[in-house]
Amino acid sequence: MRFLPEYDNVLLGHDDRSRIGPPELKGWTEVGWGSVLIDGFGAARWRADLGPDRSTLWVEQFGKIPRADRAEVAEEGDRLLGFLAPETDRRDVRFRTFRTPAASR
Repeated sequence: MRFLPEYDNVLLGHDDRSRIGPPELKGWTEVGWGSVLIDGFGAARWRADLGPDRSTLWVEQFGKIPRADRAEVAEEGDRLLGFLAPETDRRDVRFRTFRTPAASR
């Protein structure tokens, strides 16, 4: 399991992103979102909302993530928030389902 930043070379270096992500999805590499790889394949994307009192890491899953992998994503996401916003005491990792952006349909 790996969190990749928005402009990671893994994504930029592949013209054919179906090698690392779901080919049927459109807009999953939208500006402002990083990627979550599970077993080397794109399973979700992430974005952090950082605030002085609370920081939230949003994980938009492309499909059902198995319970064990989901727990690992949540733990790593909490560590990522600790790195991105060390001064924030309240950190949340929240999951939701990815919806294709209207502009890329």
